[in-house]
Amino acid sequence: MDARLPRRAERPQKQTYSQAFAIYAFTEYHQAAGDASALALARELFRLVESKTRDTIRGGYLDACAADWGALTDMRLGAEDMNAPKTMNTHLHVLEAYTTLHASWPDPELRTALQHTLETFCDRILDPKTHHFGLFFDLEWRSLSDQVSYGHDVEGSWLLLEAAEQLGSDGLVGWNR
Repeated sequence: MDARLPRRAERPQKQTYSQAFAIYAFTEYHQAAGDASALALARELFRLVESKTRDTIRGGYLDACAADWGALTDMRLGAEDMNAPKTMNTHLHVLEAYTTLHASWPDPELRTALQHTLETFCDRILDPKTHHFGLFFDLEWRSLSDQVSYGHDVEGSWLLLEAAEQLGSDGLVGWNR
């Protein structure tokens, strides 16, 4: 761990990335075990992410908030990350979580959020010149790095397809701008 960063216990914060993985885990558990309380927790977290981390002005999601859901200056998930308010990785796992949740709970608000996240990928994160995902962005969606993550490009391609298929005719299967 980078000595310049305090230990996690000393840096309490809400990472949208982590919230997405919790939504995904609760939903998968519900699908495997039929546990309705797990689905209820996933729905509750979805509403929390939407109300606390969604950028209603510029689109997408903030990467992190303080423990009380207030503003945070250091949003990094880990020491190796750039301190950026929006990242591809967070959006990728929000997309994954929402796609999985929608399969169990086809709620109209969730459908809209999933569509919004899919469009954010196509309009903001995917670089039309390089066909790679941008990794780190400022609040206005200006790329902060020219770094490429080939693994995330591959992972993202099938997660985008799954999301589009989950949305059916409202999805972006065959999208080409």
